[in-house]
Amino acid sequence: MRFRCGVPWWFATDKKNDSIRPTRRASIRHTPSTVPGCRTPHFRRADGSSIYDAMGEGFTLLRFDSAADVAALEAAARLRGVPLGVLDVEGADIATDDGNGLVLSGLVLSRPDQHVAWRGVRVPDDPLGLSDRARGAGS
Repeated sequence: MRFRCGVPWWFATDKKNDSIRPTRRASIRHTPSTVPGCRTPHFRRADGSSIYDAMGEGFTLLRFDSAADVAALEAAARLRGVPLGVLDVEGADIATDDGNGLVLSGLVLSRPDQHVAWRGVRVPDDPLGLSDRARGAGS
C-alpha cells in the first residue's frame, strides 16, 4: 500500500466485543515528494543547514540551478503583492527523480506553510497566472 500526503489508518477487529477500532500502523513509510500539495521535502543544504530554516515566511522559490532565469516570476509576484524569496540550493547533491514524485531539480515553489504550490523546469509562459493560482486567486 502506498500513501501520498495523507495519514493512513487501518482498522482492526477487537475479538472480545466484535467492534472495529482504528489503529495506526507501527511503521509508516513516508515518501518525500514535490507533487503540488505535498509537504516540501526536507534536506540539508551544501552548508549543512536545513532547507526549512533557510526558507522565508512567504512563498519560496527553490532554484536548483542558479542560472535559471526567474525574473518574470519575481516581477509577477511583486505586481500581485505576493511575498516571494528565491533560494538557490545548488550543491546539495539531491537532484533526483525516483519515480515517486520526488523531483529536486529545476524550480519548486513552496507556499508559506511549506507545501509545494508548483514545480517545473522553467518559469511558465504565464507567471502572473501562476502567481494568482499559488495565492488562491486563480481558477
